[in-house]
Order: sequence, then structure tokens, then C-alpha cells
Amino acid sequence: MLPARFDYHRPETLEEALSLLDQYGEDGKILAGGMSFIPLMKLRFASPGHLVDINRITELSGMTESNGWLRVKSVTRHNQIAGDRLIRERYPAMAAAAPQIADPIVRNLGTIGGSLAHADPAGDWGSVMLALEAEVVSHSSSGERTIPIDGLFESTFTTTLRPNEIITEVRVPMPSARSGGAYLKLERKGGISPPWESPSSLPWTTAASLRLASGSPRSAPGTSRPRRRKRAFGEPSPPRARSPRPPIWPHWPQSR
Repeated sequence: MLPARFDYHRPETLEEALSLLDQYGEDGKILAGGMSFIPLMKLRFASPGHLVDINRITELSGMTESNGWLRVKSVTRHNQIAGDRLIRERYPAMAAAAPQIADPIVRNLGTIGGSLAHADPAGDWGSVMLALEAEVVSHSSSGERTIPIDGLFESTFTTTLRPNEIITEVRVPMPSARSGGAYLKLERKGGISPPWESPSSLPWTTAASLRLASGSPRSAPGTSRPRRRKRAFGEPSPPRARSPRPPIWPHWPQSR
């Protein structure tokens, strides 16, 4: 099936993209990696009249550490995160998750901001960011808004983002010297069925982070006590849950 007719826009700046969203309202949707949204358009579960491609906006790509945060711009690709030395050395949960996302095509094109805005409970970044207590920064023509990650996800495939907002940055707290993290994923290989056909075939993900209280370098092994532990789970509906027909998919403000 082919998508419905739409107008394609490719802004060069964030201000231009926000202006387009204000102009077209609910009929304008953001295209980042497109790994989830384009298939929905082809199935006509989503039929925006205007598609705003933000891939040419250079200020939305890259990552740095500053002022106590790892700042990952929203159009940073999964493979950029997987191959980054800083991520591998200091953010083990992110380093473990990025190479496990979908397949090479999705990792090359999909973006962290689009993945979070898509709010798929079987996605990878949601549980990781919940465990790391991250936050997202969104922009609209009205200004900037910071959203704690547990305030972003409202329900399955639904976020608290407004129609005229774009996620511009994901902020992860810089780890302390005595901290660690992990990411585990259990999934069926060889393809994933649509959620209305077989919920039990979808991946189940678990992310965890651990920070230890500061102790003396001379302390005996095993004497450091945990200061904070955080676990997060991303999962589909329970295996026995069934839907007699495909759901009516909402129109997401942003997609992978």
C-alpha cells in the first residue's frame, strides 16, 4: 500500500521547522529517521498532510558532556551512539542498548529523539532513559521546555509532547565514579509480528543503573553499600492479551 498524498518540507533551521509546525498544526508531522513513521504512512495508519523533515538541521545532531549532563541531540543516530568512545567508557547501559536496536538499517537511520517520541513500549531507549533518570528538552515557537523522562510517556505510543513541539535534546546525568549500568533484551529472532497479531512475540527489555556511596579507597571489597538502584522495564502487553482487530493508531508528533 502507498501512503496518502502529502506535502514534503525540508527546513534548514530549527526556527523554520517550528514555523512549519505552527502553520500546519495537527496536519504537520515531524520526520526524523522515519523507521516507524514511514511504515505507518504506507499502511495509512497515519496520513499527515505535511511532512517536516528535520534531518538537515545540523544543530540537532551530536553529543557532548557539559554542566553535569550528557547532552545527546535528538537526531543523533543509534549507530553514532553505539560507536562513540565516550558512551562506551562512561555510559554502559547506553553502550549495551544501542547495538541491539532492530537491524543495521534502523541503527543507521533511526534517531534517539524519534525513538522516545514514538513511545513504543517494546522499544529500547525508553527503559534505558527511565533507568538513567534522563530528561528531554523540547522546543516550540513559545520557547523551551524540559520534561523528566517519566513525565514524557503518557501511555502506549502516546507522549505529553504538544503538536507543535520538537524534541531537540536528551539529557542524561553524568555518572559518578562508582556507578554502573546494564541492558538486557529478550526477543524472538527472525522478525517481529504486528502487535495485534502476537503480543508475546514482541521484545522485552530491562535496563538498570547502580550508584554506590563514596567510600575509602582502603575499604575492604564488598563493604561499599548501594546508594541508589534504578531499574526500568519496557514490555508489550501480557502474552495472553489479544486484540480482535488492528488498533486505530494515533498521529505521533515525532517518529523514528
